[in-house]
Parts: sequence; structure tokens; C-alpha cells
Amino acid sequence: MRNSSRWSLIEELDLPSDQAEHALQDTRRLRGMSNVIGFSLATQQLVATAVVLILVAIGGIIQTIRQGGFTLADLQNHVQAFQQYDTVSSLLQNMVCYFAYMFVPFILLTFCLRKNPFAIVPVGPIREKRRLPIALVISLALAFVSALVSIYVDLFLGLLHLRITAPDFTPPTQPGLVVLYILFFCALAPICEEFIFRGVILQSLRPYGNGFAILLSALLFAMMHGNLAQFPLAFLVGLAFGYFVIRFESIWATVLMHASVNLVSTLVNYVEIQAGTSVANLLYLGLGVTLLAIAVGTVLVLRSRQSVRERFAHALHARLPLSFLFKKTFLTPGMLVFTILFVLLCVSGLRLI
Repeated sequence: MRNSSRWSLIEELDLPSDQAEHALQDTRRLRGMSNVIGFSLATQQLVATAVVLILVAIGGIIQTIRQGGFTLADLQNHVQAFQQYDTVSSLLQNMVCYFAYMFVPFILLTFCLRKNPFAIVPVGPIREKRRLPIALVISLALAFVSALVSIYVDLFLGLLHLRITAPDFTPPTQPGLVVLYILFFCALAPICEEFIFRGVILQSLRPYGNGFAILLSALLFAMMHGNLAQFPLAFLVGLAFGYFVIRFESIWATVLMHASVNLVSTLVNYVEIQAGTSVANLLYLGLGVTLLAIAVGTVLVLRSRQSVRERFAHALHARLPLSFLFKKTFLTPGMLVFTILFVLLCVSGLRLI
């Protein structure tokens, strides 16, 4: 069996026989790691569902004790509270649910992969801080590009008489809740997501090539959101975050970039609440075009330098062909389960028009 696998690799990759053994070992490690990552990410939805049911049950018990009853309408109100952020209880429930949603897969990943998160995640100081502002600009520009991509996706689906049901992130307007909401979306979420995707997952995949690690971690990050509305944004900024965490050698750089993207989105939402959708769209369009122009100009200037081109090529180098690595990754049971779950969530988020 071992020899047949070895010969199949020789034929598939056109490798010399002396390199096939190393490629076979790498492939087996990659498949095992992909299995663990896939099953760990798939548990997120199960964890979220379980936490919602537990919190709804606790709320029902409390209401029954206080008011002497718990109706079906009350159950629907408790479930809908997880889709809103306009009260202290609903916001805290969402924070608890989100933390469990992220914490359990993080523990599973580090335990099953036998990784010490403090050893694998680059938590040191940011290198070359002078380049951090342009990294922030590039990330925000990609967020703007993703908004354009989403518009074209909506137009295409409209031709099929379909509409994407986007998650409702309408922020609260009460001062105390505003602070809590910003802490949630611009501090807790960036830290949790970066430690998982640009931390444990990307760093674990780097032995197979930085290019593969960046692409796969960005794709999994986009799939984790479980809807087509956020997929373009998560994938494009995920590519930037993956590149820059390697470039700056610190997870705190991408935490800051992630927080900036979320903060700008939140501020635009508040402008929409106060001044209307037209003003918010016009503001975001002007900001996005400006940032995109700066980002493209800077990238063109930097690409003209030989040293930058060499560093960029090194950052995207992969040890084996990307098509081969992706095939071996997604043909594992864990990744297949996670992919099927993602597809089902996306389909359930479509509505006929």
C-alpha cells in the first residue's frame, strides 16, 4: 500500500523517486491536519446552536418563575434576540454565544493538532511598524472591493430570482450599548478570529508553503461566516491578513487591521442610521475610492523594486502544486463535512423573489 501510494505520487506530481517519500509523508500529515481543522470548524455551528438552546431554556425558566408561564411567542422572542443588538441582554447573549462559537474550535484545534498556541501564534511585537499604515489602507481598500463584488453577486442572483438574506448587524443607539457593541465587533471578534485563522490554522499550514497557507486560511475564514453576503469580504481581507501576518511576524498587526475594517463598517452603519442610506453609501464610496487609489499606487511603486518582488514571491511560495494540496485537503472527511455544512447554510440563506 505504501509503495502504491508512493508510485501514484511519482506519477501525479512527476517527482523523482527519492523525493516521493518526503512528499508522501507531507501529504499524510496534511490530510490528518485538514481532517482536524474541518471537523473543528464544523463544530462551530453545533456549539452555537447548543448555546442558543441553553440560553433560551434559561430565559424560559426565569420567565416562568417570574410570570408563571412561557408561550410559543415568548420562545420566538428569545430566539430573535440572538439576531438583535438593541438591548443589554440580547447583546450579552450574542457575546456569550460568539465566544463559545470561537473558543471551542480553538481548543479542539490546539488539542488535536498538539499545538501550543503560545508557541505557534506569533504574539511578538510588530516588525517594520512604519509599513503598518499602508497595510491598513490595503485592507480597507480590499473591503471596499469586496462590497463591489457583493453588488455583482446580488445582480447575478437577481437574474435567477434569488436574493441573499444578509445577517443583521444594525448597531444599537443607546450610549452604553454603543460602547459594548464596538468592543464586541472591534475587539473581541478580531482577536478571536485572528488567533484561530491567522494564528493556529495559517501557522500550522506554513510548512506546506506560505502561499497555500494564506489561500486556505482565507478560504476557511470566508466559509466560517456561513453566508454568501460576507464571503467576498472575508475572503479578500483574509488574503491580506494572511500575507501581512507573515510579513509583520505578529498576530497583533492583523488584529489591528481586522479591527479597523470592522470599525469602518460600524461607523458607516451609524451614519446610515443618523443621515440615511444615500449619505452612508456616498461616504463609503468616496472613502473606498480614495483608499483603493492609494493602495493600488503604493503596490505598483513597491512592485517595481526587486527586493519587494522577491519577498512577495517568497511569501507565496508553495512546496507542492496548489491544486494537489487543495485536492488532498478537501477530500478528507472533516473538510467534506465542513464544506457541505457551508453549502447548506448558503442555500438556506437564499430567498426567492
